[in-house]
Amino acid sequence: MKKTSLMAALWLGAALGARAAEPEIVLSLQDKGRGVFDVWASFSVEASTQTVWSVLADYDRIAGFVSDLRRSRVRERRGDSIILEQESTYRVLPFLRRIRLVLQVREEPDRISFEEISHEHFWFYEGFWRIAEEGGSVRLVYSLTAKRKFPAPSFITKLMVRRGALKLLNEVRREILRRVKAGSP
Repeated sequence: MKKTSLMAALWLGAALGARAAEPEIVLSLQDKGRGVFDVWASFSVEASTQTVWSVLADYDRIAGFVSDLRRSRVRERRGDSIILEQESTYRVLPFLRRIRLVLQVREEPDRISFEEISHEHFWFYEGFWRIAEEGGSVRLVYSLTAKRKFPAPSFITKLMVRRGALKLLNEVRREILRRVKAGSP
């Protein structure tokens, strides 16, 4: 084997090895037409379920680590039921969309489900985060089904949703890892 081929093979192997060590986000996006889309995504992270939960349920501070959120605040809390108001800004190509959500959030032992109840920007917007222990790590699953009210070309909506979901999951994962490193739940 030539020296350059060997170096290329070693570099490729190192790059693939480094990539394999990085947690992978698996994402599925279905555009069902007429403004309806389904998102399903997951990743594993070496953290306790308590740390993962603390990140997901940090409703009043989530805008500090999820960059598309401009504001997030709990309006009402009754046991495991929460009314959460969030404002987001999404940019795809030259398009900028501001979205306000009022979410009915329900906390269960291994799941946080949400449903948008104001119907200002969506006919429906509902989903969940599910936390599952997997040996020494935690698998986090995100699911969303929504139908937008605002007019937008399907390809723009698809780009917005894909980009937004990947960015959200990466930022949540980063915050989980930051808290693990800091030793805080």
